[in-house]
This record gives sequence, C-alpha cells and structure tokens, in this order.
Amino acid sequence: MKLYEATALAIRILGIYLLLDAISFAVDLYGQREQFIAMRELDFLDILIPLFFSSIGFFTLTGLICIKFPVSIAKYVVPTSSVNQPTINLNSNDFSNLAITILGLYILSWAIPDVIYNALMIIKGNYFNSSNAEIYEFVINEAATMIELSIGLYLTLSSAGVNILISRFRGRAL
Repeated sequence: MKLYEATALAIRILGIYLLLDAISFAVDLYGQREQFIAMRELDFLDILIPLFFSSIGFFTLTGLICIKFPVSIAKYVVPTSSVNQPTINLNSNDFSNLAITILGLYILSWAIPDVIYNALMIIKGNYFNSSNAEIYEFVINEAATMIELSIGLYLTLSSAGVNILISRFRGRAL
C-alpha cells in the first residue's frame, strides 16, 4: 500500500464520519428548533434556519467529496515526492495494530479535555456552593470519563495485546 493510498483510506473514513456527524447534527438542530418554537423565539429562528441548513449542507457536501474523491484529495495532500515512493509493506497484523492505536488516540482526544472540564466544574461547584445534585452530576461524568481515558490509554499503549485478544475471539467464534 502506497502512502497516498493509506491517506485515501483515511480520507474516505473521514467522509463517512462527516456524513454520520451531519445526521447527528441535523437531529440536534431539529430539537433546538422545537425549543425555539416552544419559547416563542420565532425572530431568532429566522436567522438560525439558514445557518442550520448551511452547516448541515457543508458537513454533507464535504463528507460526500471525501467519499467520492479520496485518491484525488490524497494525491493533493501527500507531498509529490511521496506519491511515487515504493509501497508500504504492512501486513494485516501491523495494519490492525495501527488502526487500534489510532482509535485509542481518538478516544484520548475527547477524554482528556472532558477530564479537565469535569474537574474544573467540580471545583467551581464546590467553590460557589452549588447544589449537591449539580456537583454529583459532574462527579458521575468524571467517573465515566476516567473509564474512557483508561480505555483510550489501553488501546494506545497495548494495541498488540488487543489485536491478540481479537484474534482469540475470532478463533473461538469460528
């Protein structure tokens, strides 16, 4: 697999993610629209509806472009000296280790900021004498985020072990 082909694969996965994110974003925006209607904020809704559709359209269009033209985008993104390089020799085991490590980094990319945010909200709640229910909510979120953080660290630091575990489960399933 050449470097631009691996990059094209990542770009296609990004396109799928953007399409799924656009669907999620559309559902969230529809809920916000219903809230504005319930609050009788119809003037504000006239401004938000074009913004809603343009943002959803941007995510959808970008996702479709990434899915339809990943090789063209990859050749544009990868330096020209790397396009004609020899292939990268990754066997399936190395490729799955790489994918598991990237998944772990992705989980860490949202878990670390959540840990910091929840810790700051707990400190703020204690400092300003907020209600216990409000503080407990952030404590529960912090506990869940610590589990996410440990999963992300495990996937990032021991991807070979996860790959062996997956292989064992596949062997038993067959």
